[in-house]
Amino acid sequence: NFEMVWNALDFSEAFKNTSIIAIGCTVLQIVVCAITGYGFARFKFKGSTFLFLFAIFTISGERIFGMFLSISIFLSLKCGI
Repeated sequence: NFEMVWNALDFSEAFKNTSIIAIGCTVLQIVVCAITGYGFARFKFKGSTFLFLFAIFTISGERIFGMFLSISIFLSLKCGI
């Protein structure tokens, strides 16, 4: 059964495409973050503290929002809303 589904849906092509996109995005993210981190560490400019804190809160905000969303979904399922 597994071999039949593997050949019928062409998982190898989908896996190849997904791997190319994932590796490309990862490399691009590392390069952009390294350049940004170097800029924040090396150069002091007006507003650099604000931009740095904004970047940190943006990263943290995703996790905090996800946590609140998970809690609200849990409570709505628990209460049967």
